[in-house]
Amino acid sequence: MRALILLTTFCFMTSISFAEEILLRDLDVQSSPRLSEYFKTKNIPSDYLVKDILESTDDKKVKSGLYKEIGGAIRENKNLSLEKKIALNDLFVGGLKDEDQRYYVSNRLRLPPFEKEYFSAEAKNIILDQGIDHIRNSHYLRILAVADVEDPDVDTRSISERADAFTGATGDILEALEAQHFAYYNSDLWTALVVEARKGNSEALSRILDDVRNTGKSKMVSHPEVVEDLGFIRQLEAVDVLVDFLFSDVPSANEEMDGHVGVIPLSFRAARAISLSLADYPFDYWDDYDYRKVQQAREFISNYEGEWRIIGKWKPEEETLAEVVEVTEESTTPEVATDKLVKVAAPGSSEEPVEQPSDWWLWLVGALVVLGGLAVVVRRKS
Repeated sequence: MRALILLTTFCFMTSISFAEEILLRDLDVQSSPRLSEYFKTKNIPSDYLVKDILESTDDKKVKSGLYKEIGGAIRENKNLSLEKKIALNDLFVGGLKDEDQRYYVSNRLRLPPFEKEYFSAEAKNIILDQGIDHIRNSHYLRILAVADVEDPDVDTRSISERADAFTGATGDILEALEAQHFAYYNSDLWTALVVEARKGNSEALSRILDDVRNTGKSKMVSHPEVVEDLGFIRQLEAVDVLVDFLFSDVPSANEEMDGHVGVIPLSFRAARAISLSLADYPFDYWDDYDYRKVQQAREFISNYEGEWRIIGKWKPEEETLAEVVEVTEESTTPEVATDKLVKVAAPGSSEEPVEQPSDWWLWLVGALVVLGGLAVVVRRKS
C-alpha cells in the first residue's frame, strides 16, 4: 500500500511538472542562425529547460532571441493547450525582470497573441512587482488591461477625467497633445482613456471616438497608433469606426502625405487594427503590408452576419447553443456579442480544448488498486 501511495504521488507530481516545463525543442530555435549555432556550440540538448537557459546565460542576444521565439510559439501554434500557453506566457512575462529585455517584453505584452486567460497568478504578480517604476507608463497601463489586473496605486479613471482641464475650450485631446508637442501615444491621459474605454467606460469611449471623427480620415493616416488603439479598445462602436476606415481610400496610391510618398493606406491600418477586436477574423496583426489583405478583410466584413463578435466577450459555445435552441424551438435566445464586460477567465478554463497528457496514469493506478485488492483476498482465502 505504501508503495502504491508513493507511485501515485510520483505520477501526480510528474504530471504537474510536465505542464509547467517548456523545453528547448518547444521553440523553433532552428529558424534563428544565431540561436541554433549557440546551442550547438554549447552542446545544449533539445530537452533542456528554457527557464534554465535564460537564468544561466549572460548573452543578451541569445536571451532576446529566446524571448522572440517564446512569443512566436504562442502566436504561431494555434492548437496549443491552454496549459502550454500559460507556461510559455510565464516565461515571457519573466523577461520584465530583466532590464535588458524589459522594453521588448512590455511592448509585446500589450499586443497579440497575449490574452488575459494566459496570465497565471505568478505572471500577474511579476507585472505588479515591476510596476510603473520599471515599465513605461503607456505599456504598463495597457498590460494591466490585457492581463485584467488591477494595480491599487493606479487609477486610470481619475486620470481620464482630467481630459476637460487639459484640452480647454477645444475639447480635442489629440489636437491639444500635438499643440503642446506631447507624444499622445505615450501620454498618461490618452493611455488612461484607452484603458478605460476597453473596460467599458462609455464617457472615455465617446471622448476618443469624437476626437477621432473630428480629426478626419486624412489626418488619421499620420496617427497609426490611434487607429491601433481603436482595435485595442475592443468595443462595438470603435469597430464601426475602423470598418469605415477599412473601406476608405485615404490616401490614394499616388497621393503625397506629409511629404512622404507611398504611405501605408488607412485601410490597411484599419484592417490590422480590427484583428485586435474581432473573433474569427482572417487577418493576422503581424502580417506585412499587402493590399490584397485589405481586399480579404473587406470581403470578410461585407459577408459578416450579425453583431460584431468581440474577442473576450463572445464564446463559440453560444453559437452552438443557438443552434440547439433553434432545433428544440425554445423561445429563449442566448446573448451573443454583448458590449458588457465579462468576468475574468481563471487559468485553466478556456473555450479551447485542453490537452490531457497525463490521464493514462489514473487508469494505471486504478488497475493497480484493483489487482492489489484481489491479491489480498485470494491470499486470505488460501
